[in-house]
Amino acid sequence: RAKMIIDTGVEKIWERFIEAKPGRFTRVWYDFRVGDEDEIPEDTPSNVGECWWDLSYWRIDVVAEDEETLYVIEIKPQANSKAIGQALAYAKLFESDEHPGKPVVPVVLTDRILPTTQRVGAALGVMLWVP
Repeated sequence: RAKMIIDTGVEKIWERFIEAKPGRFTRVWYDFRVGDEDEIPEDTPSNVGECWWDLSYWRIDVVAEDEETLYVIEIKPQANSKAIGQALAYAKLFESDEHPGKPVVPVVLTDRILPTTQRVGAALGVMLWVP
């Protein structure tokens, strides 16, 4: 099983989710890059400039696939509006960059669904999951 390269609070939420739902997905990608490469600022040190292409892309925590759907998953403890916005933006970029040929659903995976987050997620079509 592949490991995510993210902070431990986020990783713990993901681990609890996949332990509770083994076999939920047919394929999973971690730290999936989307978007466009930014221009390298003139004052950027050479060691940073050499890896700028990798640093400047946006990163989806998890892209998960089942037979019918691709899920773009943003993982945040006590998720709020920031997580909703990230899930929406990442899903749109993923669709635009990858042209997947199946529905792409934005998801926020969190340890606790707060009432306002639930209300806004439902209004904007973002699924909210807890482990």
